[in-house]
Amino acid sequence: MEIFISNVSYSTNKHQLTAALASILHSSEYSPDPAMPLINFDVRLFPNKRTKSGHSGSGSLTLSTEALGVKFLHNYGSPQARFTLFLGNRTLKFAKSQQRPQKAIVETIKRLPYNPPEILQERERRARELQSNTISIRTIQFGWECRDSVFSVEWEKQVDTCGLFFKDDPRELRIKYFTPDTTRVIAMRFSQINFTATSLSIHGEPTIFIVLATPPSFEREATPERIQQILLTQRIRPNGSVYDFEPRQRMAAFDDDSEAVTPYASLAIRLVCKADNDVRMFRRLGKTAQLPDPHDFGYRVEYRELFSAFKLAALEEWLRLLDFQVAFQVEALVRSLAVDLQELLELQRDINRLARTQGSAYTSAFLRNFRTQVQLLFWDYNESEQSKESVKQCFERCLHEFKLPSKSSTRATPGEAAFDCLHVTQTPTTMLLEGPFPER
Repeated sequence: MEIFISNVSYSTNKHQLTAALASILHSSEYSPDPAMPLINFDVRLFPNKRTKSGHSGSGSLTLSTEALGVKFLHNYGSPQARFTLFLGNRTLKFAKSQQRPQKAIVETIKRLPYNPPEILQERERRARELQSNTISIRTIQFGWECRDSVFSVEWEKQVDTCGLFFKDDPRELRIKYFTPDTTRVIAMRFSQINFTATSLSIHGEPTIFIVLATPPSFEREATPERIQQILLTQRIRPNGSVYDFEPRQRMAAFDDDSEAVTPYASLAIRLVCKADNDVRMFRRLGKTAQLPDPHDFGYRVEYRELFSAFKLAALEEWLRLLDFQVAFQVEALVRSLAVDLQELLELQRDINRLARTQGSAYTSAFLRNFRTQVQLLFWDYNESEQSKESVKQCFERCLHEFKLPSKSSTRATPGEAAFDCLHVTQTPTTMLLEGPFPER
C-alpha cells in the first residue's frame, strides 16, 4: 500500500522521516516476532516544484502489504487515530494515497532487508565524495601482460580532456573522454577487477594499472553540455535520469582505432595521469569505495606489436587454409587469451604438420587439451620446472603426453542422435569459442 504523507516540516529530511517511521514500524505492535527481519519500507519526499530545491512538505510511504498499511492508517491516519507522529514541530498527516504503489518499489522492499538511515547516509556521503573528485588522465593504453613481466602496449590514445571517476551505484570505475560531440566511456564494475597497481617511480609518468577478469563495457553518452540542457528543459520523473531522454549507447570498442585489438588486449589497462596527485587521489578514493589497496609497482613498458594489423592478417590467412575444426581450436587459443598472437603464429608450422600427419580430428582434440595446459603457464606460475616452460616447450610436452580420447560409449535412444557441438558466444567485444561438447 502507498500512504500519502503531508504537513512535513521543510527542515525535516528523508532520513529523519525514515527514522521516525522506523521507530513505529519496528515496534512490537507491527513486528511482534524479534526473530523475524525488520519490516522494510520506502519513504519519498516530493520535490518543491516552485523553488526546485528542497521538498514540498509532502511525500509517500510504501509498505509491502495492504494489511500493514490498513493497520498503520487505523493508528495514525483515521479520524479516530489512536496516535500522532510529531516531527520537526509539526504533526504529520497520513492518508491512503490515490496512486497505486509502484510495483518495482514493492518488489524491492519485499526482497531487500531494511537499511537504517545512518547506513544510507554513509552511502550517500561516500557517493558524493566519489562523484566530486576527478582523476585526470592524459594517456589510455590497452595492452598485454607478457610472461616476462613486461606490459606490451597494443593500443594507446593521448587524451586532453579525460578523467577517471568512481561510482558507488553501481559500484564501478568509469573512464570518460570528453569530445565536442560525444563522451566516450570505459566502464569497469568493481567485481570485474582482478587487481590494481599504482606507480610514481618514473618521473613525469604517474600511472594507474587495472587488470580485469572480463572485458570492460564501452559506451557513448551525451556531452556534459547536453546533459545540462536536458536538466534545465526536461522534467525528470522520480527515479529517472537524463539518460531516459538520451540513452547511453553500447559500443564494441572505445573507438575505431582500437576495435581490432579490443578482443585481445582490453583486460590490462594502463592509465598515465597528468600529475602525481591523481595517483594519490586514486588510492584515497579506492579506500572510500572499499576497493582492495592497489599494489605499488610499475610494469616495464614496451611496444611489441603482439596483435598488430600484420599479425592479425596473417592469422586470418592461416585460418582460411585450415580444416574448420582445426581452425576453430586455433582461433579459440587466441580468443581465450591463452597465448598472444605472436606465440600462436610461432606454432603455425607445428600445427600444420600435426594436421597433415595425424588428421584434423586428432589435431583439434590436441589443441583443445593444449589450451588448458598453456593457460596454466601464466596463471599458476611457481618455481616448478613446468611453470618455467615456454609456450613451445609446453606444446611439445603436451604432444608427447596426449592420447586421443575414446569415443563415448553412451548410446543414443531411438529417435535421437548424439553429435559433437561447438559453442560460439558473441559478446559486445569478442567471441568465446568452446567445445566440442556431446549433445543430442
